[in-house]
Amino acid sequence: MTNQLIPVFESQINNETNLLCDARELHAFLQVGKQFASWIMERITDYGFIENQDFILLTKIGKQKGRGGHNKKGYHLTLDTAKELAMVERNDKGREIRRYFIECEKRLRASFNQSTTNSKSTADDRTPLRDAINLLVSKKHILYPEAYSYVHQRFNVKHINELEPSMLPVAVEYVHKLALVGELLEAEQPESKKDISFDKLIPFSF
Repeated sequence: MTNQLIPVFESQINNETNLLCDARELHAFLQVGKQFASWIMERITDYGFIENQDFILLTKIGKQKGRGGHNKKGYHLTLDTAKELAMVERNDKGREIRRYFIECEKRLRASFNQSTTNSKSTADDRTPLRDAINLLVSKKHILYPEAYSYVHQRFNVKHINELEPSMLPVAVEYVHKLALVGELLEAEQPESKKDISFDKLIPFSF
């Protein structure tokens, strides 16, 4: 579903980011045969919707002719609330907008999952870092566990596969600096590693 039936947007409600829609837009789309103010107040009362949980109340959102125009109220609804209101109408418009809201939520989840996946580096992404570690081991005559421990400590990770792609160039530069510029490894060494002897350990790759 690609058509935007009514605007859906992200906003904070109860200190959490939610998808919301404007209740007036929903009311207009559903073609409810009742004035908006009466309709929304009845629905809130009948179904026990809670302010700052199911909806946000907006005051003085615009001007309208006649008395009380300056007190015009608006409501931003969570999509769960909007879906429930759509179902209550029991018409084709209600079913259509409910499916639209569900599709909006699916697209948001897919976008979030894609973003999360893209934040993880791949084995190929980490090749330059592994090459830098090999150089460090060769130049400083240390073992691999010790070499990797500097990266783990510096970037606060337990394994280099936790490094995001944007962090890898910085990590490579850091390891090159240790290997080529001659920074004192002892100063960089984690406290937990200083009293550990690696004499009996054999090199291994990560």
